[in-house]
Amino acid sequence: FFFAAANMPCIAFCQVSTPSEGKSLNTLEMIDKMKQAALSGAKLAVFGERALNTGLTKDHKASSKEIAIAAQQFSIAVIYGFVEYNPLHMYNALMFIDHSGKEVGCYRKVHFSCIDQGTFEAGTKMCVVSLDNLRIGLAIGSDLLVPQFFTAMSSKAGAQLVIVASGVEDHALSSQYGTIVHARAVENQFHVALVELEAFKICQPSGQTLPLHSNTEGILLHDFQPGTFFKNRQQLLPKPQPELYTAAISYETEVPWENETSAATQEFFHNRAGYYDQQMRDVQYNAPMIVAKAVAQVGAQKNGRVLDIAAGTGLVGEAFAQHGFVNMVALDRNEAMLQEAEKKGIYKEIILGPFEVKATSLPSGS
Repeated sequence: FFFAAANMPCIAFCQVSTPSEGKSLNTLEMIDKMKQAALSGAKLAVFGERALNTGLTKDHKASSKEIAIAAQQFSIAVIYGFVEYNPLHMYNALMFIDHSGKEVGCYRKVHFSCIDQGTFEAGTKMCVVSLDNLRIGLAIGSDLLVPQFFTAMSSKAGAQLVIVASGVEDHALSSQYGTIVHARAVENQFHVALVELEAFKICQPSGQTLPLHSNTEGILLHDFQPGTFFKNRQQLLPKPQPELYTAAISYETEVPWENETSAATQEFFHNRAGYYDQQMRDVQYNAPMIVAKAVAQVGAQKNGRVLDIAAGTGLVGEAFAQHGFVNMVALDRNEAMLQEAEKKGIYKEIILGPFEVKATSLPSGS
């Protein structure tokens, strides 16, 4: 599977047998594909995530050495996925070997979703390598879900092409990755190649998928037009505002606590009412559950009337409802926050206003 660009090295995307634990080594199959790619004029052969299967030996070094010898013999660089084992760590990795057989770069996957956390240790560095006059960034699977990672490869390391190896077998997730690569290509104005187990997709900076055609079995070809790399990168991308993104997740340092009744404080809660609950979940705010559990344990009557002072969006009310309390009143001075609380349907009454006025006006014993 091939693509070529004017004044750029020709690259072959290669498929091998689907790797699986306990299966016979596929090193010879990879070397054969490297030979075919070199004979077709390619300068780089690319294989997918964990393409190199080392079986039960858990030792990639012998196979990697054979691949390095083949790279030198056929004068072709190679990128391939493998599991990197050592006595203390295990990484999901991509290796880059140049045409002289030298190991130039090794990328260890940095970003893991909740699904695949725990199997591998996360790497700590991005990897961008050079092939002739082409800068190539390396990524694996769920790295696609972190746009800042791709932006860094573009702006900090000058990547012109990013190869994303993905071995996911879940059809829905594979479809998502196939959609996201378009965004990453457009955002950074470089090419992104998604290398999956049974398919390849190459996205241009325009977001369009490159048309591929076959001239021999197992080889797809495409010739890029000149000047596609870096074209209009700076002109297209809007200027980022990092202070806004930091503010959206920063909480305690941002709230103007010094004056609860001030217009600034009210504006703060008004603007954040819609995502306040999510923000509290993000910082693992568990005080409401602690309080509700403690009150329930002392034997408070579940049908007794409970006044939730500074109720906000009703986080405390939710916690009390989970412990069986059914007669709650919400009191807060911010209308937007109370509107969110009312949507939850857990309060018998909603009171808008300052505590020092509204609470003292409530009937005694109510």
